[in-house]
Amino acid sequence: MLGAALLVIPTLASACGATSSAPPPSAIHGARVQISVRTYSTKSTSWRTQHFKLNCSPASGNLAFAKRLCADIRAHPISMLAPPALRWTCSGGPFQPQLQVHAKWKGRSTHFGGSPGCDWPGGTALDAYWSATTSDAEALAKIEPRLGCDDNPTLLAKPTPLASAVACVHGLWTPRTARLIRQAKQREPLSVLTRAKVFPEQIGASQCKIRLPPLGSAPHTGLCGITITHGWSSPIVNFTVSWQTGKHAHRYRWRVSVSHGYARLLGTQGAAPPTFQAHGSPVPAWLRADEARLLRGFGSPTPTHISYIRYPTKIAVIWQFARTVICDSCSAPSNDSLPRGRILRASFDLSTHQMAGAPRDLSFRFCGKTPLPPLAACLKR
Repeated sequence: MLGAALLVIPTLASACGATSSAPPPSAIHGARVQISVRTYSTKSTSWRTQHFKLNCSPASGNLAFAKRLCADIRAHPISMLAPPALRWTCSGGPFQPQLQVHAKWKGRSTHFGGSPGCDWPGGTALDAYWSATTSDAEALAKIEPRLGCDDNPTLLAKPTPLASAVACVHGLWTPRTARLIRQAKQREPLSVLTRAKVFPEQIGASQCKIRLPPLGSAPHTGLCGITITHGWSSPIVNFTVSWQTGKHAHRYRWRVSVSHGYARLLGTQGAAPPTFQAHGSPVPAWLRADEARLLRGFGSPTPTHISYIRYPTKIAVIWQFARTVICDSCSAPSNDSLPRGRILRASFDLSTHQMAGAPRDLSFRFCGKTPLPPLAACLKR
């Protein structure tokens, strides 16, 4: 990819973007691509234009690696023939090569252009075509895995997850990084956050819903991201959530090392972690007040994570804490025998808003380390 400064621009269709809707994979048979390449010659101090053709089914034309590029078109028709509208461009030098791509198949046509490796979406395909015009097989091999960045629905969401898109386009999304992140997410408390779909599956960041003290407060929009340091020696996966209250910026981070498939929590950074709201689990307004009321009997601790499980007539709430909490309002022969733990589950009736579905004489239960049931027992539906 050619080096250039990045400029974020509004998501508007332009001359550099695709001019028609994306083709379905079944329509790629017989695709024809015409490419014009304009390059600047320092010797003649003038611009030169070259023209290339690529036909698929069968693969032919004067463009190098025809069969390979046709395979790329079949695998990524959107990226290669009709990239979505431009999300960003770059401030490259005035003498960067310029490509114009005209594609036709079954009576349909698209057109996009720009500098190779510069725009997104679209720049990755231009980079692939540029590598073919220069017969650079090594460069093409590095570019092909990134074609998925231009047709990935997660990256094309609005608002654009910019950090994730940049990481993908710059080749940071690899099978190894995905494996390291999956292994790191198996470590508590990240395992619960994984089920809540808080963090992305690859390097980058996306918006997430967080809850800040007091417990009954409305959800905030935060940014949940993943980075990897020392990726090839002693990998450390960093899970970071950032948010802002007024003029103050806040950040909390979990650092997890991964070695031979085993994940170990190295530590955390930040004053206090926020709690998270799982996707697809809207929390009723009355429930927040009931949560706060119940936790007052435990000293009003701040959870590190909250999970919600909906049933037809009730909703179960599972709180996780950074320290052991004790039921101060419970009765027991001695303080040492008071119920306690780091994971607490309770259920509330959706009609009456009262505690529901609990064993007799106990309206909640703890999970955690032995002799308590494991975390999975509290999260079981």
